[in-house]
Amino acid sequence: MAKFFSLFSKKQSPAVTVLSAEMLSFLEQYPLALLLVEATGRITFANPSAVRLLQMSQDVLQTSYVDRLGLTMNKVRDMA
Repeated sequence: MAKFFSLFSKKQSPAVTVLSAEMLSFLEQYPLALLLVEATGRITFANPSAVRLLQMSQDVLQTSYVDRLGLTMNKVRDMA
């Protein structure tokens, strides 16, 4: 098992708290930009596509909050 993440959706499904190595590998190779965000707004994962799109280092993204990207958690929830 790899890193811990909190995910949410409009469907009120249970949060994913642990990602397997296989799921983490899949997310890293996913061709579209993908960020995983905690309920507090902290970005906990950014795949390489997101890093390229946002032109920020992975380390910076994964220690930032969504407000750095001009978003609020309400906007993020609306996109889920």
